[in-house]
Amino acid sequence: MSFKSDNPKLTQVTLTSTLSKKGFASILTKILIQIASKVGNTPWAPKVPASVNPKTMLIGIDYCKDTKNKNFNVIGYCSTINKEMSKFHSNYHYQDSNVNLSTKIR
Repeated sequence: MSFKSDNPKLTQVTLTSTLSKKGFASILTKILIQIASKVGNTPWAPKVPASVNPKTMLIGIDYCKDTKNKNFNVIGYCSTINKEMSKFHSNYHYQDSNVNLSTKIR
């Protein structure tokens, strides 16, 4: 049996203890943002200056030594994938610490 259907149902699980806390309006707002995200809406987007070409992609790259295995580096990156710069792709790679970092970035 498949969970997908022609008539999908929107669901959001919330604990009763969460709803009984102070700040109900804030909690409800966060739940609504989660629901909106699940149906494909973008909850937040930066204001992109008009001077930025719509085909611009922002990319961030970082690396660090693996704390458990000192012979490896962990390389992570994130990049925007739409012109509003509100959707992202990210990934990471493990690489031998003796290898040049640029080999995985290609």
